Amino acid sequence: MEFDGGSTEGLGTEVTIGVTSYIDDFLEQLIGHTPGESFDIEVTFPEDYGNEELNGKDAVFAVTLNYIVETITPELTDDFVKENLSSSYGWNTIADMEADIRNSLKSSAVSGYVQEYIMENTTVTSLPNSLLKYQENSLISYYQDYANYYSMDLKEFLNTYVGVSTTDELLEKSLDDNTKTATFYLIVQAIAEDAGISVTDDDVAEYFAEYMEMEDYSEYKDFYGMPYLKLIVLNRAVMDYLEDNAIME
Repeated sequence: MEFDGGSTEGLGTEVTIGVTSYIDDFLEQLIGHTPGESFDIEVTFPEDYGNEELNGKDAVFAVTLNYIVETITPELTDDFVKENLSSSYGWNTIADMEADIRNSLKSSAVSGYVQEYIMENTTVTSLPNSLLKYQENSLISYYQDYANYYSMDLKEFLNTYVGVSTTDELLEKSLDDNTKTATFYLIVQAIAEDAGISVTDDDVAEYFAEYMEMEDYSEYKDFYGMPYLKLIVLNRAVMDYLEDNAIME
């Protein structure tokens, strides 16, 4: 019998043997077949698959192999870097690439450490409900945008892709994360005030030019509002300040 999720509805899908995760030995049974060939694949669902209708059951999938892609990894040389990566990253040599990646990884690690440190070593006596409510509204808006993109109502989207039935259930499930995020922004504001860090419209423009490579950010301004954009830029400014002054042992 047919079951939900058992067909691609003619759209097909791309898989990589040894990488893509499928039940049983589904992908291994593709080996030896050629493009254009149609055949059956027989598998057994795990006992704990999570669907009472399918747990432990045998299944047969009618498969047509459309094509096989062979991936060839090119040799990494200075010429390859200059030809393929210079315009996007500014790298002209392997040494340039390695140095930039190393610095990026270091910056990410320091940023993560600093954020974790200030969260663990800062005492917040009270969190304004307005800050938490702001995070909750932002979360709902985030999923509403996705629902609109897929032409679905929010409840249907949440049930299908997030595994919750209502926005109340979503907020309950996300309470800890929203609380931590709101608390972090409160700490950032306190550090900014103590260090005399502030954000202007020009700072926002510079942020978009540097980090997003765009001069016109009016679409973001109209959608999110300037206060939110300034909050993001302030967060980046405070993190830069902390990272610049961090003493790493």
